[in-house]
Amino acid sequence: NDHLDFFDANAVREAATKTKPRRSSAGGRRPPSARPSDGDVLPGPAVAAMIQDNLPIVVVQVNPKKGKSADRYERYKHAATCQQFLALGGSRADLQNDMVRGHVDLATATG
Repeated sequence: NDHLDFFDANAVREAATKTKPRRSSAGGRRPPSARPSDGDVLPGPAVAAMIQDNLPIVVVQVNPKKGKSADRYERYKHAATCQQFLALGGSRADLQNDMVRGHVDLATATG
């Protein structure tokens, strides 16, 4: 795991929750969205490092998706590692988006 110097699980969690300031909608009349804003990002290099290091993950078992993405989610929701997530049919974009939305998180080490 040579990338661990570059990669910090806490930094990934922090990056996934950072947001850019939102512009107010027309007169502020629209209720805030339950979805993360466009400013919520998880950098691509962090996702690549997670996959290369095959970090352990936890996937929410209740499927929040619809359509084709729901079908993929049903396959990869059993993944325990980033590489298994991909092997079960998830894409890098799925992993990135699901982490930002809170459907996937890094597993915490238990001592």
